[in-house]
Amino acid sequence: MNLNGKEKSAVFLVLVGIDKATEILKELSMKEIEDIIKYISNINFISNEVAIQVLSEFNISFNKCMYDRVNFISKKFIISLLEKVLGENDATLLLKKIQYKKNISDSLKKLNMIPLKNIVDILKNEHPQIITTILFYLDRTLAANILSCFEEKLCIDIITRITKFSGVHKCGESELVGIINNLLQKCEFSFLKKKGISVVIELLKLINKSREKNILDKMLVVNETLAKTIQIEMLEFSDILYLDDIYIRCILNEFSLEKLSIVFRASAQQLKEKFYKNMPQENIDFINNLCCEDLSMSDEVILEHKNKLLDVVKNILRKNSSCFSE
Repeated sequence: MNLNGKEKSAVFLVLVGIDKATEILKELSMKEIEDIIKYISNINFISNEVAIQVLSEFNISFNKCMYDRVNFISKKFIISLLEKVLGENDATLLLKKIQYKKNISDSLKKLNMIPLKNIVDILKNEHPQIITTILFYLDRTLAANILSCFEEKLCIDIITRITKFSGVHKCGESELVGIINNLLQKCEFSFLKKKGISVVIELLKLINKSREKNILDKMLVVNETLAKTIQIEMLEFSDILYLDDIYIRCILNEFSLEKLSIVFRASAQQLKEKFYKNMPQENIDFINNLCCEDLSMSDEVILEHKNKLLDVVKNILRKNSSCFSE
């Protein structure tokens, strides 16, 4: 039996029942409804053969749409559906709530993808309550790693705040999105800034030392902050020898004696004495004993600890860059 499209639609509506047929007809134009109703009124009975044919064709068409991803659900469809179920006002409120949640989720996904060092550098300058809010929503592993990078006083403050924190209120969800997006922008700006400075460092290292010093000296007059930032980023391990003693003591507060003993296995005696004169004799003896215990330390491990010490030094210098001895 050969049926045209409208005849098949009429048969299909009869087969699915009055409730579903009513919902389907609501989506059609008056002309389409008139045509289909006209065909339905002419149906006296539906044979098994016709029913199987219509339902089978519908099933094939439906599966093809699913495969081709043609039958996407538009925003207009969702709005229309919610308005029919909830009414216009409640539908609008629910859609706003869903959009807020999506915005928060999308922003947090981006924040979770930022390297640990970058996000720590940005967050440590924020108010503790902002840090608390961000850590509360971040991936737990990342949040724990960030927390472990903070100074003990700040760490305790944040932990205390987290115990009293239950999440942002509904009215604060848009503010949370704003906070996260602001941090994302700062991270991006920080990355671009560091990338630019890395190029400057490469260029300065390619010219002779006297010329390099001359350029940096003049930059100190024109832009002291930028010049000192470049100086710090250009710092090499051997430059630690020329730090003022007050900063050597700062290093000793942040770098363990165990790690320092590994660094000293391949360091000049002059550098060791620089540190030794800033620590008590018992600490000197402790380091010397550690150096004697294991003589098989690999060059890779020693280099790794030297780089870690240099990172600690740079972080201290960023807080106060007027620290080199004349």
